[in-house]
Amino acid sequence: MEQPPADAPDGTPRQLQAAFPPLQFAGTDEEADTDIDISVDDIRLPSVKDAIQQSIDAAMAQWEELYPLSTMDFLRVTQQRAATQEFARLALKNEPTTNAKEKLVQSIFRNLATEDECLAARRPCPLTQQFLDAHPSTRKGQPIEHPPIPGWMFASKSATSTQEAPVTLLESLYLVEVMHPSQSSKKSQFNLVLGSSPLTQLADAIYCRNHEYLKEFGLHSKMMYIANKFIVDKRDATNVDYSMEVRWWLQKFPALRPDYPGYDVASVSMAHTSLSALPVQLDTPYLFVHVGACEHVLYIRNIRLMHNMDTQSKDEYPMRLTKRHHHQKCLVCQVHVAKLITFGDPMAVDDPMYYCDSCYYVAHYDANGNLMPDLADYQVFPHYPDD
Repeated sequence: MEQPPADAPDGTPRQLQAAFPPLQFAGTDEEADTDIDISVDDIRLPSVKDAIQQSIDAAMAQWEELYPLSTMDFLRVTQQRAATQEFARLALKNEPTTNAKEKLVQSIFRNLATEDECLAARRPCPLTQQFLDAHPSTRKGQPIEHPPIPGWMFASKSATSTQEAPVTLLESLYLVEVMHPSQSSKKSQFNLVLGSSPLTQLADAIYCRNHEYLKEFGLHSKMMYIANKFIVDKRDATNVDYSMEVRWWLQKFPALRPDYPGYDVASVSMAHTSLSALPVQLDTPYLFVHVGACEHVLYIRNIRLMHNMDTQSKDEYPMRLTKRHHHQKCLVCQVHVAKLITFGDPMAVDDPMYYCDSCYYVAHYDANGNLMPDLADYQVFPHYPDD
């Protein structure tokens, strides 16, 4: 009959002791024990992506010492291109050289950490891997060290700013979600609004591509329907009171009146009305109308008091929290943001065609700045990004 392995003098099974040897601290010479499989520094290693980025950052720092960027700025474009090609030759071909600077350039590229090297550094030893295979983790998902904090809890332009400031504004902050006019279930924007600020500030802060296209035609009228009140932008005497059309519609269809209380009450000025003065409810749909018939659904998602990590300047509000717009790239250079869109363009590879300013003028204008005569029969408009 097979005998079980004898235990160590301290009672530890020999198999376990072989897999996980005890930590032995070095003497006065502070030499590390090379037989220990794990050290304190190995308990938490940065991710492979972070390790590669750290390697790139270190290489860039060495590169700045060797070839400062300030010296490259004084070179002509052709000289910069020639220098870049020379660096690429040294890095890619890795030819032997006796030049000291060329050797440094090659060493910078040679010392960049590869993905395979980073993965190998994070691969456990065979005994540890055998244990992990025999006892797989039963926990689903990645452990959460710190629960995420919603972005609207900190009203700051800087995403990493945690600087505390004395509270000088005894204010309430409203988290307002503005839905997309045609894709309300997919797209939205969030704004933090001061409770005391006039609703005209919120209306002006709402980005909409339709408004960007039509504002040059004088369509600046706006209306909100919040807490059973019609709130109209009356800053300009030429603005249209959209509530009049809604009232006429409700007068014509009496059965719909119970769904729109307050239709028979006079509209109020948007410039003299604030959110704190309205009996708003959370997660209740409200309405914002502008440029004729462009409708956005509004939601008040949260109301809170300001704290010492919020921006204390009124000029910073309303503060948009969500990412800005989806930018269409130029279809020619694929680098710059498209500023113009063309239809029926003989120089285009697609219809409609998106251009940045530079690519558009290179494709359609001659050396004297005149539109080429063969390219007159097409349409061009400014392009504004969608939200």
